Amino acid sequence: MSENNLIAFIYNSQVPDTKLKAEEIIESLGLKNSSWLSSAGNLSNNTAKLTETYLVVVVGGDGTILRSIRVISPFELPVVGIKMGKVGFMAELSPDQAVSALPKYIDYRSSPDNDIRTEKRMMIQADVIPTKGGIPRLSIHALNDITVGSRKVSRLVELEASVN
Repeated sequence: MSENNLIAFIYNSQVPDTKLKAEEIIESLGLKNSSWLSSAGNLSNNTAKLTETYLVVVVGGDGTILRSIRVISPFELPVVGIKMGKVGFMAELSPDQAVSALPKYIDYRSSPDNDIRTEKRMMIQADVIPTKGGIPRLSIHALNDITVGSRKVSRLVELEASVN
């Protein structure tokens, strides 16, 4: 496929019900040939599929959504969450609503009259640079926050923060 015509279903592999729910939605909506399934932990191994994707459905809690967004963010794909976790501030749909409500999200590109809208969210980036002026060893993107810590409590960490 050369166009972005796939829907990604991402689930939390540590919560078996999330994979079952994703499979149930795919089956109920007849999406077997137009979707793919991945755990959030394995998502970074599926970046080639993300280039063919136009919508990401995350089945899990806020943690699953945040983990998925780290990988998805460079592709600038819309994400809709189905709350299957304890916290669900970021999820749009409940498991009971998923099958009836998802078609509006799936058709958002071709139905300008439907009430689905997308919002761009600002993200933050953290770079780990071993020495001042050095080359970043690690670059991390996040939606909410980034925690900086050290394995040894007594070890000092020098931080420089900048806002661009």
